Amino acid sequence: MIPLLYIYGIFLIPCLKLFILLSDKNRKISSPHTDSMNNIHEFIPLYPMHLYPLVAKSLALTFIEKNIDKIADKIEGGITELAIGEGSFSKKIFSKRNISIFGLDLNPYSLIHTKNCKHISKSIVADCTNPPLAYCGASLILSNNFLHHVNNKEYCLNNWSKISAYAIFNENTNYWASGWLIPYLLKTIGLPRAAKKIANKIAERGLQALWTHEQLKAAVEKYFEFIEEKSFLNERVFFLCSICSFLLLCYGPPTPKFPKAILKSSLLWPITKFMTFNMAKTLIEYDALLPRNNDVFIYWTVKSKAIQKIIVLKEAILACPHCHETIEDNKCPACNNIFEERDGMLFLLPRELVDKISYCEDKKTILEREHL
Repeated sequence: MIPLLYIYGIFLIPCLKLFILLSDKNRKISSPHTDSMNNIHEFIPLYPMHLYPLVAKSLALTFIEKNIDKIADKIEGGITELAIGEGSFSKKIFSKRNISIFGLDLNPYSLIHTKNCKHISKSIVADCTNPPLAYCGASLILSNNFLHHVNNKEYCLNNWSKISAYAIFNENTNYWASGWLIPYLLKTIGLPRAAKKIANKIAERGLQALWTHEQLKAAVEKYFEFIEEKSFLNERVFFLCSICSFLLLCYGPPTPKFPKAILKSSLLWPITKFMTFNMAKTLIEYDALLPRNNDVFIYWTVKSKAIQKIIVLKEAILACPHCHETIEDNKCPACNNIFEERDGMLFLLPRELVDKISYCEDKKTILEREHL
């Protein structure tokens, strides 16, 4: 399959370049597309020839960085990242900033790796749909690639709107499932029912709860005012990215170990870097010229409708997941619950999750440092 990746790139780049050349020359390539090309090199070592996560994260990083800058003068601290995973993407956002944040995730085996992230002052094992933060307990909540795994999105959005004045987050639309190689081809040749059936199976396997753009926007608008909305990765571009995923035998990150090792071998690495960069750059340029109605990803920067007065915080304020009172020194003074801290992670779990989320220190390296 490795040779086919290079062959695909050899055909893809000139074909898209020709389309771009013949397109409307007066049409400007808007941000985040132009600036995101500067981010491609950062992700190549993690995603060699794996274009879906590489292109998506290059675009996402640009949007998030610009929008944090936009509201930076309104906040001092109190930034909390929800579903932070192992922190590798978070590190790229905050490594150049003199900011410390709280990082929350439900999976302690992912969260344990955030110990290596200098910008994370506290790592918390918690339910990110209903974070253990006080009312107005954060200045900004950030969440990347999480909400599409949540079935009850309005419950989640309502909770988020009560804990932070500002939020930056994203969603996948229904085109995430229909844009994969097989459903896209089936739809193209006139087999929409078969395409939808396979797309639904892909969404189910990926634990995705996918809505249309209109449905998502209506849900967000109930609880937040829009500051900025950007969408990108047209379904057609996602399909072109998915061909690499197909050849790598995976659906999204992480990049499989064996092909990744071959692609990064001393003999192939210079070719891999060149091909990956130029394929990603050309796909971003192509995506910028396409209509936005079939986009896979939507990013929002929003202001809560539930919080009228913005409180300047130095750090986020944690709350008891049982009674929602502010906790002090890992203890809730209201209900006397004491929350344990293990391997530098504070476990703030509601009762219904305490027995479901286990952590064994002997297995803390079960997941690689960068696995998302």
